[in-house]
Amino acid sequence: CINLIFIGGCAQENPLLYDPTMRDSSVSIRFVNMSRDGLPKTFLIDGCRDFTDIQFGSSSDLQVNTIDSAHYSLLSNGTLLYSTKALLIQKLSFFRNTIQTFISTSNAGTDTARILQLSTFRTDIAKGKAIIRVVNACSDSIAYNVHLGCEQGEIIAESLQSGSISSDNHTIPGKSAITLTRANDNAVIAIFDRQGFVFSADSIYTVIIGKDKNSSTPRLWILNELSNVPLTEFQITNSLQAGITVFNVSNVPIQTSLMQGND
Repeated sequence: CINLIFIGGCAQENPLLYDPTMRDSSVSIRFVNMSRDGLPKTFLIDGCRDFTDIQFGSSSDLQVNTIDSAHYSLLSNGTLLYSTKALLIQKLSFFRNTIQTFISTSNAGTDTARILQLSTFRTDIAKGKAIIRVVNACSDSIAYNVHLGCEQGEIIAESLQSGSISSDNHTIPGKSAITLTRANDNAVIAIFDRQGFVFSADSIYTVIIGKDKNSSTPRLWILNELSNVPLTEFQITNSLQAGITVFNVSNVPIQTSLMQGND
């Protein structure tokens, strides 16, 4: 005699998934236009008002999403460029208490539209540290290294290909320029800086490398994921400045001097 026992039941849902009926659960959406053609873009996603005519190199305001999963699409001057529904892609489900950043770009070597998505948990802050990630939104074939400060500085992204997103980097808060180098030989492409900009503690930043069709050199923007502050562009600079503090721990006065150059 053979006894067959069947055990049935429903799979338990992931408790991290967004539930709009829960008061302590929320999802916010923003859109960033990094499309290579440099034209304004409109981003549509279920559960939000339309993000209309967002200029190249700009970010939208954050909007609260009212549903737990969504299709999304990208338009330029009324023409549909990308649609998850048209491509028969499953609806995107959201994790609770997150900020979802969608970045329009192009597939490498083409003008076909592409959407990159970053999910940031509001609880992911590192106490006393700044978290920095890097996105390569260029559509060329160059892989980049990204350094804080000069090209000998801390690497926050290595061999970053088109459409790639680096891992999160925990770093000491403060002012910092950013140097972009080619990954194959670490040759400096450009040094970017923004006077007065500070990477603050308990914050999460996304560095975006982008290029429109008129740019021969990549451009660089910074997004504070946890705030509604617009995208900030860093400008190319030809020099870096450093502050030096001298501490005298002896019992006698000393004189100091600074020599510049390689001697």
